[in-house]
Amino acid sequence: GVQYSSKPDEISIFPNPTSGHIFFKTGTSYPLLIRVFDSQGHEILKMPGVMDRVDLSLLDNGLYFLTFGSGNEMLVARVLKI
Repeated sequence: GVQYSSKPDEISIFPNPTSGHIFFKTGTSYPLLIRVFDSQGHEILKMPGVMDRVDLSLLDNGLYFLTFGSGNEMLVARVLKI
């Protein structure tokens, strides 16, 4: 099955809160699949994690959940867009 984790030592996202781009570092291997969900659980964005940043500048302000998937491992992080 898929292993979920939100351990702070496995993923680093900055700046958080953000008004635009976020940068991330994970302990997982590439390729990653990045998905962005709003606070109601609706998927807003889906992209390959070929870079170390995600552009949230076009999204409304609010709380978002990002998942970073690699194989059968998934990291989850919260980001506040202001």
